[in-house]
Amino acid sequence: TPKNGFWQRFASFVGPDTAMIFGDTGTGKSALATAIALQAAGDGYQVRYLDSERNIPDFAIQQLKEAKVAYAYNPVWSAIRGICHSPGEVDLFVLDSLAAPIMSQFARLSMKKRGDALLEAIAAMADLKEWAYRRQAVALVISQPQSELALEENESRNELRPIAPKSLFFVKEILKTDIQKGAPSKVTAWSWRSRSVAYKTPIIEAFIGDKGVILEWKLQ
Repeated sequence: TPKNGFWQRFASFVGPDTAMIFGDTGTGKSALATAIALQAAGDGYQVRYLDSERNIPDFAIQQLKEAKVAYAYNPVWSAIRGICHSPGEVDLFVLDSLAAPIMSQFARLSMKKRGDALLEAIAAMADLKEWAYRRQAVALVISQPQSELALEENESRNELRPIAPKSLFFVKEILKTDIQKGAPSKVTAWSWRSRSVAYKTPIIEAFIGDKGVILEWKLQ
C-alpha cells in the first residue's frame, strides 16, 4: 500500500479534471500510467484502466489486477468511445492510449471522412472532462505525438504536439516524457502545457527497474 502522498499530489495538481501524458514510443508512458494507477489503488481509490494497445507487460497487468484495478484490454474505438462518455463510479480513469484507436480509424476512412475521426477524439476528451467534473475524479489519457509526416511549416521535430491537437482544449495538464536508458531507466514527465506551472517544469520522475516503477513527485 503506497500511502506516500504521491496520488494526493497528482490528483490535486490535475483535478478534478483531465491530464494527458504523451511522448515518443519507448519513453515510459505506460509504465508511468500503470504506476500512477497503482498509487491511487494502493491509497484506497477506485481505478479503471482501459488499455487499447496491449503494450503493457503481463507482470504489470497482474499488479493492476492484484491491486483491484479494473483493467481491461479493448482496441475497438466504438467501445472506447462509449466508455469515455461514462467511465463509471471511479476516482481515476486511465485510457492507454487515445492515439492508437484514432489512428486506426483514420487509416480506414476516406479523405472526406477523416475529419470525423478527429472530431470523435475531440468529443471523447470533452466527455472525459465533463465526467471528471461531475464525478470529482481524474481522467488520465496516454497519447503519442502527431506524425512527423504531419509537421506544419516551420515546426521542428522537438516541437511535436500530441495527436489530435484540437482535443487538447479539454485537457488541463499535458506532460511530455523523456527517458534516460539505464539500470534503472529514469523517466521525466515535464509540463508541456499547463494551467498552473511554466513550460518544461519537471512534474514526475519515475525509475523503471526489474522490480517495477518508483515514482517521485518533483513539483515543489
